[in-house]
Amino acid sequence: MIRKIFFAICILTLQSQISSSQGCSDAGFCTVGTLSPMNPLDSSFQHSARITFSYGAGEQSTRHIHIIPELKLGLIRNNEVQIKIPYIYVDGDLGTNSGVGDLSLSTSQVLHSAERSSFSATVGFKIPTGSTNKSLNNLSLAMPYQTGLGTFDLILGASYWYRNWRLSVGYQTILDDSNINSYLNSNGRTESERSYFNSNMLKRGDDALLRVERNFEWKNLNLSIGLLSIYRLQKDEIINATGLSEALKGSDGLTLNLTAGIDYELSDKSALGLLFGSPLIVRDVRSDGLTRAYVVSFSYQYRFAKQKN
Repeated sequence: MIRKIFFAICILTLQSQISSSQGCSDAGFCTVGTLSPMNPLDSSFQHSARITFSYGAGEQSTRHIHIIPELKLGLIRNNEVQIKIPYIYVDGDLGTNSGVGDLSLSTSQVLHSAERSSFSATVGFKIPTGSTNKSLNNLSLAMPYQTGLGTFDLILGASYWYRNWRLSVGYQTILDDSNINSYLNSNGRTESERSYFNSNMLKRGDDALLRVERNFEWKNLNLSIGLLSIYRLQKDEIINATGLSEALKGSDGLTLNLTAGIDYELSDKSALGLLFGSPLIVRDVRSDGLTRAYVVSFSYQYRFAKQKN
């Protein structure tokens, strides 16, 4: 019965249609370490492996498919090291692009653990292993088509659990910027080629994160619903068509996402997961290519190496 409910919700979620706006998935910020949804550190097993398949509808009806292998290693008690790197496929009216995305590496430590509460912290890095200036037909593709963001980022986060509630805060700051995208819509020859946000030599601002989430547990099924807010602290900057640096008005400010998730425990070692996100409030200008109408992710997790008492 539970399996039928799980897969029925999967089908209903995939059929949802939300108006175009800003998502979180590509930056990777909101799925690193303890900032991930429904992700208390599991002390029963030392390690886990996860494979995630993600689909998103993006800017100008671009289609985004991500395959994300992830490994968590519990080398020290109450600590996890997370490594993940996506393979990205993008298709849209300008063409298609695919390749390896940006690598995420983090460590999360439980600092407090009690029967009804816990507190953990994360330090991580986003490493620019993806590309930012793929071109087709002698035109640099806009950022929604690129597989990377071109920045080396420091990620800091903390998460507090109390009973079935969770509060998470995070900060992502750019340590080094190597984005060499050269898309300017004024260079476009067709209406489609001129329809994306300018991103020539894009310099992205820092982000702050706040997540509030409520879990509901029933036997092997864990449901969650929450709000995820991401605030762009500075305006993004580009080099405009005249060769001058330009701060993009409307590129800073709040993005607010509604999130919902399901975890179904197949056994003490394995679980299925479904995560859905849709935006409620968006920034006006989104040159980093993270626009999504909705994002749906399906995952399989396997835990191994039982902890010794």
